[in-house]
Amino acid sequence: MGRTGKRRHSLHRTIGSVYLGGNFARESLFLAKANTPPSELFQLFPRIIKTPERLLPVHGNPSPQKYSELFSIQPAGSPAGPVNEAVWAICRSLLHLDTLSDYIDTRHQFESNLLLSKYDSAAKILTDFQDRCGVSLWLAQAWLTLGENAPSEARSRVRREFENAAPQSVAAFMLHYLTRRSESRGAKRFLKDEISAKLAGVDDFFRTYAASRVSDVFVASPKELSANMFFEAQASIIDHYEALIATLQDMATAKVLPRTVIETLERPVSILRRRLNDRRLAPLAMSFGCVVDPDRTDLLASRSRPFELYYQSEYHEAAEAAAQFLSETDPTDAALLTLLARALIRSGNNPPPLSPTHAALCSSLLNALGLTDAAYGEATSIFSNADTHYGQTWARYLRSVVLSCLHQESDASQIDQLRNIVVLDPYISPITLACARPPHVKTYRKILSERGLYPNTLTAINLLYYGIEPGPDDACISKNRYRAYLGRSAVTSSNISAALLQLEPLLRDAPDGAKFRALTALSMAMTKAGRRSEALALLIDAHIHNPEVPTALPLDVVIKSLEDSNDWPETIDVPLAFELYNAFSSDSRLAELRFAFERFQETKSIDNPATLVEHLGSKNKERSILYLDRVWTPEVMRHTLLYNGTSEIGEARVAVCRQLAALDPENSTRYLDEIRERVKQQEIAKGTSLLEQSKVYVDIAAIKRSLKAKIGGQYSRYRANTIASNDTSQEIVEHIADALLDRTSTENISLGVALSNVHLVDEIESETDSQFDSIFTEVTHEFLRGDHGLNAYLSTRVRHGVLANTLRKPLADERLINIKNSNGQGYRRNLHWDERLEGNESTSRDAVAAALEKFSSEFDRIVHELRDERLQITISHGVKDMKQDTKAAFVYRSSNLERRFMQRYAVRSRTMDEFIDVCIDNLWGKTDENLLTVRDLLEKQTKPALMSTVEQLSDAISTLPYSTPVADLRNAIVRAKTQLRLRLDEIFSWFKRSQVYDRQDYQAGLPVDIALNMIRKTAPENSTVPRIDISPYDRSARLPGRTLDGMVDAFYVLISNAIEHSGLEGESLKISVSFDLTPTRYAARIDSSLAPSIPSIEQRSSVESIRSSLNKSDSLKLAQVEGGSGLRKLWRSINSPFYDAPSLDFGFSPSGNFYVEISYNVEIVDENSPHRG
Repeated sequence: MGRTGKRRHSLHRTIGSVYLGGNFARESLFLAKANTPPSELFQLFPRIIKTPERLLPVHGNPSPQKYSELFSIQPAGSPAGPVNEAVWAICRSLLHLDTLSDYIDTRHQFESNLLLSKYDSAAKILTDFQDRCGVSLWLAQAWLTLGENAPSEARSRVRREFENAAPQSVAAFMLHYLTRRSESRGAKRFLKDEISAKLAGVDDFFRTYAASRVSDVFVASPKELSANMFFEAQASIIDHYEALIATLQDMATAKVLPRTVIETLERPVSILRRRLNDRRLAPLAMSFGCVVDPDRTDLLASRSRPFELYYQSEYHEAAEAAAQFLSETDPTDAALLTLLARALIRSGNNPPPLSPTHAALCSSLLNALGLTDAAYGEATSIFSNADTHYGQTWARYLRSVVLSCLHQESDASQIDQLRNIVVLDPYISPITLACARPPHVKTYRKILSERGLYPNTLTAINLLYYGIEPGPDDACISKNRYRAYLGRSAVTSSNISAALLQLEPLLRDAPDGAKFRALTALSMAMTKAGRRSEALALLIDAHIHNPEVPTALPLDVVIKSLEDSNDWPETIDVPLAFELYNAFSSDSRLAELRFAFERFQETKSIDNPATLVEHLGSKNKERSILYLDRVWTPEVMRHTLLYNGTSEIGEARVAVCRQLAALDPENSTRYLDEIRERVKQQEIAKGTSLLEQSKVYVDIAAIKRSLKAKIGGQYSRYRANTIASNDTSQEIVEHIADALLDRTSTENISLGVALSNVHLVDEIESETDSQFDSIFTEVTHEFLRGDHGLNAYLSTRVRHGVLANTLRKPLADERLINIKNSNGQGYRRNLHWDERLEGNESTSRDAVAAALEKFSSEFDRIVHELRDERLQITISHGVKDMKQDTKAAFVYRSSNLERRFMQRYAVRSRTMDEFIDVCIDNLWGKTDENLLTVRDLLEKQTKPALMSTVEQLSDAISTLPYSTPVADLRNAIVRAKTQLRLRLDEIFSWFKRSQVYDRQDYQAGLPVDIALNMIRKTAPENSTVPRIDISPYDRSARLPGRTLDGMVDAFYVLISNAIEHSGLEGESLKISVSFDLTPTRYAARIDSSLAPSIPSIEQRSSVESIRSSLNKSDSLKLAQVEGGSGLRKLWRSINSPFYDAPSLDFGFSPSGNFYVEISYNVEIVDENSPHRG
């Protein structure tokens, strides 16, 4: 009694508040809507709201005359639950029956004229309705749907009305985004994200409403549906009513609708249906437990005729009758348009006369429902049409039908599978029995039978939905349809023997167009019967029979039976089924696919594609093609024990493609294209590997050319002086040197390296000694610091970005290393982890930010020390130099004893080339010693130091309170540490001298691909490496293999410079390469786009300065400076004996690009040396 009194008091207080009006009334009504149990709210509403005027302070004008009046009243509070909001919307709708009745008739007339392509009439209907009932979001959407088909005068008027909506208002915001949605229908998901981002600081409920309303409110969550009703109530009564219909339709399609919801909404929905002549309410009332007595039996009798003819297999007559009903009675009957398409598929006839809009829709349905090769494309057309006609039930019906048709088959009940479709069918028929609650199904059957409506249809649906076989007095349907429907029902109810009894003969007798569905149904039945081998065979047969719609296969049902690999049949269908599942359902079974492939290959002793084809035989040609094309792929081979390495896998795939080209000549072009692409990728990988193994490189030919120019005369004079000299002061040293030389000819030891640390005391130098020392020093300098010496290539191939990028990449991929400030001092705050930790306390975010900044600083310090101090070259020529303080790992010492030793080589050498080769061999020996030092440095100092920084970062966040983002950060650190160790191992491999210089002649585009591949390997995963557009060129032309290294270096520099200096990122940066190839000349032009702000005056000046300095003596020296211009490094790459008459031009083009032109003569003398590194 106490609770009753409290409620009565609350009711009295609410009624009093309403009569007083004002904000207190608004708040009281909101509290009543939100807090009153929904079962009582329907009783409470009419007691407190007796006239529509009472709700004006709450919702505003129900029929606003201008768009600026939409949302003029701010709602009180926040949305209640969807049931309370629905009850409130029903109660409010009952207060506006006249307006809504007018709207329902207008809506139907408008959509009918649209579908009949009577656009002028449709526009007039909207104009007249606006004059009677004002504006609404529905009206705005209707004008947007009519679009360019509306008369120009009407379009101009509507545009002005939209523009007159108050700026910065909710109305203007919604109109803006609804307009954008209609202009770019495929972008609705992006618009949803954009709205959510733009309204980030706005009330969460309004943000939810606006985002879902603009994208697609008909696939909304309960929260979104509540918000939709809550805010649409502030627009107009029409929008509030449409939001109610959307909510009720969503509830009606739920697999499990709570009994309390059904009981609460049954009476309100029933009353609303009886008061409003909205046919959409009929299936909804059935869903909420109402018994709906079909009215207008004459209309239903006319509509039932096409269905009856269809289920009697009179397909031509069914199509004619359906077309007549659509054109003369109800153009919006989407169920009948679907039936028309199905009848045409069965009959194979051309469509009867239809309106242009109906004809276009029918054409799309014919392909989608007929599962043709155009099914997916025409399905997209149906979806696009549904977007165009946003909110129109017939469009949603067609969209749902197509989705259901192309969605994979299931063993769920037909009622559950079809309910979301038939709830959109406004006509009561046997098909809409899927909406009826089980206690009322018999009642509806009786009503339809007594009215003489749909007898054949009812017989068919009884079979399909309930498995009820026809009695002696029931109408008859065809034998095949009987088997199909009864078999499907038996599969659903797991009556497997009955299912097999119907489906096996169906498969034998079914026409070709129905065979796909017969195969899939029988596959599910065999699966449930535990006959896995047969189930899999039927599944693959279905795909082979119609490969155009793999998404319709019952993949989930069949694959679920393969949980235990011990139960797998030893057939090719197992890996084929797993491949289809991974491709068209979920990629969660990739491991099973790889195991199934490996198991089948080993069990059947399949070691090459020809063996497979022979094993399967000619009868299984389609299976052979499917297996070779989709299963025997690198992605599958890569994780098996059948192949050793990427190269072997690539070769195996090429062999597979060759077999496919012979087996499937119709698609041979595709297979041959794959062969060409894979061979190309193999060449790129091989070239990349060669270049990465050539980090320690010296251009011997260029060095020899330079030395001949610099010391050729000096060496000749030295030789002449040696012959003429009779100096005997060094005879003992010379005898020792001769003895050592004789020994080195039989024992492979590096005496030069050993003697470089031994100095003779009180040595007396002659003039010839001084001449030789000068020659030896010049050779050493040219080898190490010359324009084409070791330091130049260490600069380009190691120090110039490559080293730092390689080490930073694992950390950048996980967003662990910060970006430096533009001035080079300090680091920017790590926004990625800041945003991820947004829900955590500020102290945790600050702790992470500080730890990441400290880590970034220490990591970069170690990398910079390695690059700028340790991987440097120092030269020591005497006792004094030996004591110099240097951190350089490449230390080249020379002593007077070593020089005397090498001087004896000079005496014995017949030519200057022979002497230079000996000196270079000596220098390579020292380089090998230094490389050991570098590898030792990397292994014992650099690697532990870098790993320690990662561990310190891990320790720094170990004390943070647990949260999902913190756990993600810890996992990111673990992954980065693993990848960093691999990168360090990769860098370790750089510092080994390659003894063989083997470069095959190559196509002009190969260096571009190799350079791009090298950049991708060091770029962070979250960055976008630009795509290079290579213009067509003569691919039969080949360039000398000796030029490959320099061209890769050149393109690496050019692409890197474009990424770094263009001011553009990702896809915005456009890079194009074109070639001009003649028998004697190679030319390439590279164009890269620039940001509008580039070039600045300073940049133009810098480019001109570099251009004018290229031919100066110190230009190539500057190319070895870290951080220097990449253009100088480029010039150094091609200014080599390998490139005859090289030319380089660059600058800013009038089109707003930066261009670089490279050219050189192709026919040049090969100066390769066996001593090249």
